[in-house]
Amino acid sequence: MFVFALMGIVFHELFMRMDIVADIRRVLHVAPAAVRVIRSDTLSDLEKERAVRRMSLEVLGDTLRFTAKLALVLAACLAIAALAQALFDVSPDGLYGLLTSWWALAALVIVMPLYARIRSGRCARG
Repeated sequence: MFVFALMGIVFHELFMRMDIVADIRRVLHVAPAAVRVIRSDTLSDLEKERAVRRMSLEVLGDTLRFTAKLALVLAACLAIAALAQALFDVSPDGLYGLLTSWWALAALVIVMPLYARIRSGRCARG
């Protein structure tokens, strides 16, 4: 259980410190903006094409950045589980058994929101 509590805390901290939410918001912001450009009556077709092409490149860059950051967060969590399994033989079924056990998933589902709530309350106060 401790391993997954630590993984949940590390996941939350890295996710927030790497500002992954901002990357997600940037990706989601472009679609409505592209629709506005396409529907514009003031832009020529060539201007629309250039703007949409530029927006597509922005989405690609933001998506790659988001994916790389998320991969780093997940790799850190996986490294914690692998280290715990190697040092303490936490699961008799190995690393795969450790990561797919119901109690592991339950611990993450409980610990991550609880930690996030505690952390956000602490940040709001001071």
